[in-house]
Amino acid sequence: NHSHDNEVAVSETDYRDPTAGDGHHLTRRLGDKPNFMVVKDNWKLTIPKLASSPTKDQLYNIALDPFEMNNMLGHNAASASTEIIGKAEHLKVLLIEWMERMNGGSKGYYSNPVFNAGEGRGDIVEVKSRRTWNHLPVWVSDTELMIGQPALIGSTYIRNEYLFIGRTSQGKDLGVYSISLEGKDGHFFDLTGFLTGPIHPGTHKRVKVTFQSSRQYEDFAINLDAQIRVCHSEGKDIIIKLQGCNSIMSGGKCHVTEESDEDDDAQIGISYKIY
Repeated sequence: NHSHDNEVAVSETDYRDPTAGDGHHLTRRLGDKPNFMVVKDNWKLTIPKLASSPTKDQLYNIALDPFEMNNMLGHNAASASTEIIGKAEHLKVLLIEWMERMNGGSKGYYSNPVFNAGEGRGDIVEVKSRRTWNHLPVWVSDTELMIGQPALIGSTYIRNEYLFIGRTSQGKDLGVYSISLEGKDGHFFDLTGFLTGPIHPGTHKRVKVTFQSSRQYEDFAINLDAQIRVCHSEGKDIIIKLQGCNSIMSGGKCHVTEESDEDDDAQIGISYKIY
């Protein structure tokens, strides 16, 4: 995953069928139901292909809610918390990046409306334009970024993760003054990509977070002491805690537990524990 997050699952469904007769008409309209599903770690977002669709967007924490009973965006996505909106923006960005990679060059599978029977403006434009939740002056993809199991390359353990930061509020640019590492284990990480500068309204930037060490990751994964600090123009610094995961002890994955019984719509509230 040197250039993008490759641990993302995307599925696409089109519920429209040709009508009986000439076959030139469809039984449904584009966006009548969710068309895309994107899953990253414990999070799943479903979203239609049409920016103006009245279909409800849905965001689930499938580790804490495997039966998908609690839509974290709520009955009205405009009431979602800042943390939840950040995660919805994150999954939407991952979906857009996937469509751009799968677009087929000049064929335009996800940019040419012909592949939706002429409806809409192309999936990439429609998904980029869709936002049923509130606009924010600044959003981040994670407040706790889990560092997955590294790969042993030669004699060095290496793992890349990606942090996203963006602005959806209109008006002036978001100014990012610095993005830096802190903590006694911070020297095991490098930050590359976007580290300072403006972020224009309606856009985002990506920070590549690279773990690199000759030591076995399990030696300190559970008690990892490292965090990222984002200094920006919209107020208080944003702190992103870097979380380790001992996949050998945990059977190949991290387990999640709720930190509190407070309203799930109001916070993400996840910690990683090894069993």
